[in-house]
Amino acid sequence: MAANEQKLISQAIKKAKKSTGWMFEDAFDTLKKLKRVPSVEEALGLASLLGDAKLLEACLIAGAKPASAAKWGLPDQCNCIKLLLEAGIDPNIRSQKQNSSGWLEIVAFRGKAKDAQLLLVNGIDVDQRGMNNETALIRATKERKSNLVKVLLQHGADVHLTDEYGATALTYAGDVGDDAITEMLLSHGAKVNLGGHTHYEPLVRAVYGKGPKRLKCVKLLVEAGALTNFTKENGGCLLASAAYSGGAETCQYLIDIGMPVDGHDGQSGPLISSIDSDDTKSLEVLVQAGAKLDSQLPINDNGPLTTPLEYAKLCRKRKAINIITAALAGSPPSLSKTTKQSTAHKNKVFSTSPKQNAADISSAWIHIEAWLKDHAPETRHSLNRKATDKQLIKAQATIGYKFPEELANYYQRHNGQKENAPCLVPADYASDVGYLLLSLAQAIQEWKMCNELTEAGEFRERKADVSKGIRSKIWHSGWLPIGSNGGGDYLCVDLDPTKAGKAGQVLSLNHESQTRLLVAKSIKEWLINISEALETGDWVPE
Repeated sequence: MAANEQKLISQAIKKAKKSTGWMFEDAFDTLKKLKRVPSVEEALGLASLLGDAKLLEACLIAGAKPASAAKWGLPDQCNCIKLLLEAGIDPNIRSQKQNSSGWLEIVAFRGKAKDAQLLLVNGIDVDQRGMNNETALIRATKERKSNLVKVLLQHGADVHLTDEYGATALTYAGDVGDDAITEMLLSHGAKVNLGGHTHYEPLVRAVYGKGPKRLKCVKLLVEAGALTNFTKENGGCLLASAAYSGGAETCQYLIDIGMPVDGHDGQSGPLISSIDSDDTKSLEVLVQAGAKLDSQLPINDNGPLTTPLEYAKLCRKRKAINIITAALAGSPPSLSKTTKQSTAHKNKVFSTSPKQNAADISSAWIHIEAWLKDHAPETRHSLNRKATDKQLIKAQATIGYKFPEELANYYQRHNGQKENAPCLVPADYASDVGYLLLSLAQAIQEWKMCNELTEAGEFRERKADVSKGIRSKIWHSGWLPIGSNGGGDYLCVDLDPTKAGKAGQVLSLNHESQTRLLVAKSIKEWLINISEALETGDWVPE
């Protein structure tokens, strides 16, 4: 290889050292074991992974086979894709190191509509399968890339195909509450009812959340003929799901189309779910609609019966207590202006601030991912794929505590970050540096270490100073580390709080301090705080 090409390879290897992710680590580990200059095929594989068009072109000119580009990871940049296609690569080739991902799926995850267009006009299979048996259409929908979805549909993408869970693209359009994608999929004949009445029905996913786009998504599905009579065995009460996620506008709409306000089917119904929510607007809607506040209701599947007021007192939900007490005394709350507009079916565009629209874990992540994509792509790429059900079950069995729903949903979006990635979580009063999000495996490893130190008497002489709701301990086995600054300090999810606390609250733990402070009352609130810190410029991942 010519000296100029060797120089390019040397620069690419240096670039790979600074990159994060297991694909880069695998590539670098392979290259550093070589006791020679990398071959042109190896260099082409590295150039493809890095998206280095100059090196890629030099390798092709030097005689590298185009198929070598699939060694570590196929590119998602238009100029690199074009070079490889011009060199004769088969567009249906699969990456050797990205869990056999198809090229179109890779572009759907990280690329743009024009990149997919380039592959499609060169003969790639539009319904090519990738990880979790996903098609590019499913991946693009999950990433909320409406322009890419439009291109895929124009090229004949099959809207009926499912992933390994039995979910379609329309399922995920409902999940992320994207009305534009929902409308496109329906216009191309997507089935609004999957037939199994499962948790992957589009409407079941769509009602969980709030905001005008999600409400429109729900309306589109209902108007297209979506079934609404779900039970706990096949998706759960839709009104209860909307109430739990604080979707007051969606609650009002579901009531308007005839959904019973007191239906519960043996599990937590709308009233109990609205009390569980941190947003009381859905409770106000239910009370206004005539929900029976003196009923004895189950608080969970086959659980004990209680009245809404008793349950609100048990959960220490002061706002809910005030609303219910006033209604029982004959003074029901008046609907807010926003909810009245929903009742009149007006779709005014609301603010997109995190506090308004990041009502659930998925929405909060979407805000964070969008900011990272535009301002810190390296950190965006450091986010791991979701944890599997098997990993979640194993983690809970190991620590002996059941995960709150928010914690499970958090890990089902991203299973932490890659090691040595920029810290996504802002520094705080317990740490001078930011925190890296821990994967479940890393969280369990740190949890075990802290337990071992406790059993060895490491903290015996220290007395804790804690925030209200946190157990007075230096370390407690009911705390699961989810963030680490690499120096022995953690952010933990509290799985065993005192009666004044709430399972799922987030606390800080500094190994040099006896103070254990409450950071957020929930995972949702914690993610919203991260999103706000990023969007306001108070924190930049480092």
